[in-house]
Amino acid sequence: MVDQRNDELRKYINMFGLDSEIIQSILECAVNKRIRSTRIKEIRQIEGNNYGYQGEKIIPVFTYESEAGEVSEIEMFAKRLNKIELGEEAHYHYLASYGVPVPRFFGAFRNVSGEEILFIERLSKIGADFKEPSELKLALRLLAKINSLPISDKYRSYLPPSHKSKTTDLDKALHLVWEYAANGEIGDDLKNFCKTHPVALYLSKAETFRRATEDLNFGLIHDDFHKGNIGFNTNGEIVIFDLNSMSCGPRFWDIARIYGSMPKERYSELVQGYLFEYLALNNINLSEAVFFEELDILHNLKRMTYVKIYLNWSLSGKNGMKLPLEEGKKYQQRILLNTLASFL
Repeated sequence: MVDQRNDELRKYINMFGLDSEIIQSILECAVNKRIRSTRIKEIRQIEGNNYGYQGEKIIPVFTYESEAGEVSEIEMFAKRLNKIELGEEAHYHYLASYGVPVPRFFGAFRNVSGEEILFIERLSKIGADFKEPSELKLALRLLAKINSLPISDKYRSYLPPSHKSKTTDLDKALHLVWEYAANGEIGDDLKNFCKTHPVALYLSKAETFRRATEDLNFGLIHDDFHKGNIGFNTNGEIVIFDLNSMSCGPRFWDIARIYGSMPKERYSELVQGYLFEYLALNNINLSEAVFFEELDILHNLKRMTYVKIYLNWSLSGKNGMKLPLEEGKKYQQRILLNTLASFL
């Protein structure tokens, strides 16, 4: 199927199983034709967000000859999830079955290590501009539709056991922050802060936030909804992707993330773009006051759950700005400190 190429190309061919027999069926789904022969013309690597579980991402370009003798080429997006417990195929099928706009799904399979290899259409644009009211409104209406979907018994089996798993290890994370701070492993500023602010104060706040969510209504959530996981296809239609975090959680968990980063003067856009759509889809009534009350609860809990992430990055130096290791550590330590201080 493929020619022998340089080592870099061969690495991606092996990593993504591009010389597997199943690739032909994936290509036939993509072009909606029977294919006689195909070969890999080019592979382009994508530099993406390395914070999550996405693994490697590439754009493979295939040339093919159909059974009718037509010669053409197609490029698509391929992604390897680097944790075997993760998968997106079921989520793409489920959302599409309810008319939620997602990229065209061409196929997926598990490699010998059990990791999912996913193939979808390449989008013409990645990312939405939330500063632009029209794009924000499209994104909010899309999110409202996702959060309003029913969860079938079969689909529930593909979701995490409980959204509470996101907060069950929060106490442990808080204790670790104070432990590393006391040892001076995450900088002098955090050491001094934790010395003057007992961990018990934050354990109490975390418990208060957790209890406040117990009485909230739950539903389907994307759980990683942000402008970078939204795109536009060649028809200009907005779509949602990166579905490996789909779960059942507090109904406004996703929108709380946007709420937390939005100035107050734009809150009306959340009401008009999201809340009205959500209420109409679910045929229910809910006051704006209750809506924002739930958002406040979830925003606080969400910020608290980031403590574990910021701690890990403070130790590893991982950052989205490609800073050198030690600078990256200091940068993340400042974020961790600011996050903790914001709860006072």
